[in-house]
Amino acid sequence: MDRLNKRWYKIAKAQSDPGSDLHEALRSITTEPRRSVPVPVEIHAVTQGGDGGLQVLVTYEPGGGAHATTKVVRWQVMGQDAGFPHSAPLEPGGNALGPFFKDQVVLVITEVRNSAGTRTTAPRTITLGEPMG
Repeated sequence: MDRLNKRWYKIAKAQSDPGSDLHEALRSITTEPRRSVPVPVEIHAVTQGGDGGLQVLVTYEPGGGAHATTKVVRWQVMGQDAGFPHSAPLEPGGNALGPFFKDQVVLVITEVRNSAGTRTTAPRTITLGEPMG
């Protein structure tokens, strides 16, 4: 129920006579409690490895994501991307991103969202070295 309808509902209910049909009809309308802004999912570590040794492996701190309806990990390649155009669903056990190329610098953030807002973490950076296996 949007803000205007909630205001109308409260005014109409306050002005209706207890026991009247209007008062009883208004009592049956449920309003949603205000949703909390989601809690960010913090990045624990960003390391190199995975298939071919040129993936970025992301692990997360436990306990984040409360109240989120959407959780994603986003990344950009420095000098190549503007903003964080790449994303994948955030996997609680960790994500393997890429593969990338040696010497690429990758920035990684998490983003959580719901109807009350969006929160992101500070970027974590990794420079890819020789393939690790």
